[in-house]
Amino acid sequence: MASSSAVYEFCHGQWIKILQMNNIKQVEGGKDGIYVNNGTLYYFYNLTRLLPLNITNPFKLFYDNYTGELYVTSNSHLYIINCSRVIASYYIPLSFCYVTFNCKEAIVDSQCGYFIFFYNGSEHLTISCQDAFAGMLFAEGKFITGSFDPRGLFIYNNLSVLYLNKIWDIYLRQLPEYNITLVCTKVTPDCLIYFKGMLYISSLQGIQVINLENYQSVYYNPCPAYSMIIYNCSVLVATKSGIITLNISPLPIYTLTIKKLGGLYGKVLINGTEYTFYNCLKLRLEEGIYNLTFLNCSIYKPCINNEVINLNCNKTLTIKYVGIPEELSVILEGLNNGSRYSITINNQTYIEDSNMVKFTLPAGQYCIKIDINGVTKSFIINLIQDEEIVINASSFYLTTNNSTITATSHIGSNSNNSLSLACYIAIALVVVALIFIIIVIRRR
Repeated sequence: MASSSAVYEFCHGQWIKILQMNNIKQVEGGKDGIYVNNGTLYYFYNLTRLLPLNITNPFKLFYDNYTGELYVTSNSHLYIINCSRVIASYYIPLSFCYVTFNCKEAIVDSQCGYFIFFYNGSEHLTISCQDAFAGMLFAEGKFITGSFDPRGLFIYNNLSVLYLNKIWDIYLRQLPEYNITLVCTKVTPDCLIYFKGMLYISSLQGIQVINLENYQSVYYNPCPAYSMIIYNCSVLVATKSGIITLNISPLPIYTLTIKKLGGLYGKVLINGTEYTFYNCLKLRLEEGIYNLTFLNCSIYKPCINNEVINLNCNKTLTIKYVGIPEELSVILEGLNNGSRYSITINNQTYIEDSNMVKFTLPAGQYCIKIDINGVTKSFIINLIQDEEIVINASSFYLTTNNSTITATSHIGSNSNNSLSLACYIAIALVVVALIFIIIVIRRR
């Protein structure tokens, strides 16, 4: 463990200073000593001598436990070091990022893509422009790489994608095509550690732990973190206020199913995380207490706003959505004084004598029937927001035919429109007949 001016070794329950150096940026352990980066040069310390390494402008160093060699990224070069000797160097444009290792290869991230250096000496470049500028690792047969934009993790569920011919770009919409999962995180994944089924993430934005089985966040601490290591069956995180020791074990995972009745779609907040679904939502979550808040969706609202669930087994919850209450106003113009009439809305009949009637109804489609003087007319109303229907009542006294009218908002004198059309036809016939008579008289 290091501070800005010294390197310490934890021995027999206490920290012992083993090296004094100004402006320490990073320390990596090796089998024969330690490597130190002070922002300008790299040094190798074998507990007796401090040896400078011939590398300038270093960015980060990564120790390969498979080969016992150190990988250093620096501007547009990658250096491989054994003890204090540079044994190989490669030119990689803009390779100032991160390195991770598998049992057969090292992967270097750069703006040109992922450079893969196989231990047998061969090389491969894939996924151009997929620069992550964040931590990377292999875990549970998956390749996991951090990303600062979008902030989160790209999880390659199929490692064969890394060995395809060069892919110029992978856009978010193409992730399912390559079997890649995007998991959003609260902190930028600068440092990643996999330990006991959990993925530990840290950066200056804080510390977060994710269960890799279902990608659920199980721990979050906004305290800025500088580095992480695994020591004595725990993860130690270096922060400004000291060392935080974490050892989080995964809990049993159960399935929470939410079914929806009515409405166009559903929307729910589960412990602050929002989910949108259409018919059914299924989530695999750790055992625990979950606060569910159901939200309004378009013109529909849930019958239950909040629900607290103790998820200790697989559970199913059904939520019903109904239309948000709106006001429907029916205005009858020209209604004779003292006239009584009936209004039927979805088979519910009301007897009225006022020229204006108001109803509060859930948003949706309604069939409205109005009966005046034995004449019934029907209206189809799509009640989306407050609506006002204006109807000419005199038309009920002038016709004996029932009619159906589709209406969505202000409706007026629909029956008069039909009557006027008949008058126009009759007048046209009279005019044609007169013209015909005049022509006959002139021919005589």
